Amino acid sequence: MGQSIEIIIPQHLRARHWSGFGRYVQTGTSMLPEVVTSPAIHKTGKPLKLEISVKAVYGDGQKIVAVEAFMRAAGDEEAR
Repeated sequence: MGQSIEIIIPQHLRARHWSGFGRYVQTGTSMLPEVVTSPAIHKTGKPLKLEISVKAVYGDGQKIVAVEAFMRAAGDEEAR
């Protein structure tokens, strides 16, 4: 809680993540499917895969004011 999402994004994917996130916030559209499986980093430092679903939250004037993301470990019971 209270930390940047960047702590779970592998270093080599961070630029791509922020580019896509910026595009999503500006346009409200994503090139990704509704649920995407993505590589991530567990708090122990071990790699894991996450299932991620993202939704824009709109305020007045249909401007995006927040982005919600729901994540869960994908297929690896040990990582949970």
